[in-house]
Amino acid sequence: MNLFIKNLLPINWKYLENDDKIRVWYLNFMGKSPKPVVLNRKIEASRELGSLFGFWAGDGGKTVFTLVNTNPELLKKFYRIMQTIFGGINFTLRLRIPPNFKTKQKNIVSRAQKLFLEIKDIKMSMCSREKNFPIYILYNGSTIFIKLFKLLYEYFCENVKKDHPFWDGYIAGIIAAEGHMDLRKNYGTLSRISIAQTVEATKKYICEALDAREITYSEKKAYINIFGKRNYELIFQRDIFSLHSVKKKQFIQGYEAITQDQYSTNEIEGMILEKLKTPKRVSVLAKETDRCRQTIREHILLKSKSLFMRGLLKVSGRERGTRGSFYGDLWVTTEKGLEYLTNIK
Repeated sequence: MNLFIKNLLPINWKYLENDDKIRVWYLNFMGKSPKPVVLNRKIEASRELGSLFGFWAGDGGKTVFTLVNTNPELLKKFYRIMQTIFGGINFTLRLRIPPNFKTKQKNIVSRAQKLFLEIKDIKMSMCSREKNFPIYILYNGSTIFIKLFKLLYEYFCENVKKDHPFWDGYIAGIIAAEGHMDLRKNYGTLSRISIAQTVEATKKYICEALDAREITYSEKKAYINIFGKRNYELIFQRDIFSLHSVKKKQFIQGYEAITQDQYSTNEIEGMILEKLKTPKRVSVLAKETDRCRQTIREHILLKSKSLFMRGLLKVSGRERGTRGSFYGDLWVTTEKGLEYLTNIK
């Protein structure tokens, strides 16, 4: 589906076409024109455009144009998409530095400058409260730009069929902005994906897109909740979880824990004791048993009646671990563990 911009403009707006570009402006109540916007004459409904609109619907400013996130690489993706549509628009990058990052602010600014080479206007301010990450904000205060962006958003959301890849991108964008991956503490499995949303029109778009993909959900107050292995499989197949790197990692961890073959506690313990007749690190054991590392850690050490607490395993040495001392420990089955293994076979 393609849109010719001139067909979307309000009747009192002016435009001038030139090859594949169109220059748009209008006269305000004072008879003056805001700075014209230059964009592509024709815009295609694509997955990338859908992801931009979905993210803006979740984390974007509606009075002035902003995209807000703690992940600068993600904002860079959306900036690239906007540059392909609005080639002549200038953006400001605003950095909000929490007080606990004050000593690192020079590095943060330097990284932002290297990542957003095209943006010359970079402003920095301090947050009043401590946060886990600095906040990155793409900003544009142009009145005509935000009006035009809203026109595009409303047109595509109302006219693109819900089975179009545009809506795969939209769901991916809204999950990147407002999605939360809830993992069960004891098992590391994905218990639900919740999407925070209070705007009824946006909730309607999300629900209709999920319905078109046969992804079931429940609505509760300000949240849309998605449960179940079948739904996670559909989300995985359509790759609508991976825009935000942290949420992608959480989804994969929780989804893999669900899709592993299910064994009883005795079967898992027997498998671990058998594999650890020779010393191994947790990471090696996880690969050999096709278990996630968290599951292995729980059975070895973290559970109240773990193999270590019962004297069935011990640490025989240590290799250099890249993720902490526990990961470098070499575990081996004890004599008591070998006896236990014989009894359960």
